[in-house]
Amino acid sequence: MKHSLTNDQLLKLWEQSSPLNRCWLTFAPKEKRAAWDLAHTPSAIEAYTTAAKDALADKTEGLNAFVAGTNAANQILQPRMQIESELKEQLLSYLQGGQVTALGFEQPRKLASHVVPVPKQLWHGWFRWDKETIERDGLNLVAIRVCPTHWIDTLANKAIPKTQAKPVGRPSLEAAIRSSITTLQNRGQINIDASIALHFDAIRAICYETDPHLYARHPSISDKTVRKYFSPIYKALLEGKKL
Repeated sequence: MKHSLTNDQLLKLWEQSSPLNRCWLTFAPKEKRAAWDLAHTPSAIEAYTTAAKDALADKTEGLNAFVAGTNAANQILQPRMQIESELKEQLLSYLQGGQVTALGFEQPRKLASHVVPVPKQLWHGWFRWDKETIERDGLNLVAIRVCPTHWIDTLANKAIPKTQAKPVGRPSLEAAIRSSITTLQNRGQINIDASIALHFDAIRAICYETDPHLYARHPSISDKTVRKYFSPIYKALLEGKKL
């Protein structure tokens, strides 16, 4: 890709771009994003628990109750997986077609490493969404992020889109987690009959869905951190059930 951007401009562009592991959702068309949200409205945990309890109430053997719960959960999880697969395929076509541009660092990455645009032909090679890496023809790029291709021209003209300007200061991780917990509660996906730990992945997922740039600041959110803010709410709901 030909461009006249400086290293500093490319770094600024990379900082504002979406990490590869979640960008397929960031660039999802409106109707596909709506389908994604809808698929995440029901709780797989709740479906599993309800189906398993119903099976046990009918004096079904434990193994069969487990199967019943698993089947109920899969009816919710499989559509989610299907939508995710479709969104990833769509983003891959955008990357191969040049509608969006990926940026990353050559491996091994060093403190003085520069951001480089990923040639679109590399997207016919081997890459990992979760690891944010791509390999082909001896090239190994890491920490890949994705942005609309027109941002390149905008930056070349020294005018970063105002709507994408980097906010002053770092949003609180606590605020992100608390907001995600509220979303989970509004969706009816907090199941006090299930272990508190079974909710952690869902809370983390909502954090990254809500703020695609959060991953750059917090590539991992520990169970301990999630528990710190979720535990009081979970305990309050549990106590309310006992009354």
